[in-house]
Amino acid sequence: MNRASLKSQSPMNSSIRVPYDVFNVKHHRMQYIPILIMLSCIIIACSSTKQLSVKPGGVNTVAIAAHRDGSSFERAIIINEKVENKGVAAEYTWIRQNYPGCKLNGQLLSFQDKKPFDIIKIVTSEGKELSIFFDISNFFGKL
Repeated sequence: MNRASLKSQSPMNSSIRVPYDVFNVKHHRMQYIPILIMLSCIIIACSSTKQLSVKPGGVNTVAIAAHRDGSSFERAIIINEKVENKGVAAEYTWIRQNYPGCKLNGQLLSFQDKKPFDIIKIVTSEGKELSIFFDISNFFGKL
């Protein structure tokens, strides 16, 4: 008996032909391949590092001083914004201006002497890993 010519076993509608594809289990497995590929791409995109590019603006929102290079808590970059969204934007603007082409490698909130600091980890365009310290006490917790 040829599977292509199999008829439905339904007593009410015996003239409907069942296509061969219904019996092809391999065909049904293959329809999941595009979904798996899409999920894999999403996972890879979420785990990759973020490229920062240079954008103008935000210069007046950061305290600029020779001894403030962001290399430690004591030398943290002071952000002079009064609300969080502008303060965070000022941090990333400072990074873009001082480390063009760097990649974001992580961020964490830390407290030193009861004062909040953002520590942003980057990889410079030369491949050097750095932690940049920002004093965020002017805007931390202020919406």
